[in-house]
Amino acid sequence: MWQSEDFDIVETNEYVNIYNSKGKWMIIDPKMLFGEKQFNL
Repeated sequence: MWQSEDFDIVETNEYVNIYNSKGKWMIIDPKMLFGEKQFNL
């Protein structure tokens, strides 16, 4: 797990679970996170 300013990032085998202070925020494909689409984490 690694933390950014706003989120705790939990890596799994196929997906990256992004959590914020309210709990589970969304599950995204790591290819979307690290590929063409960029998120301001």
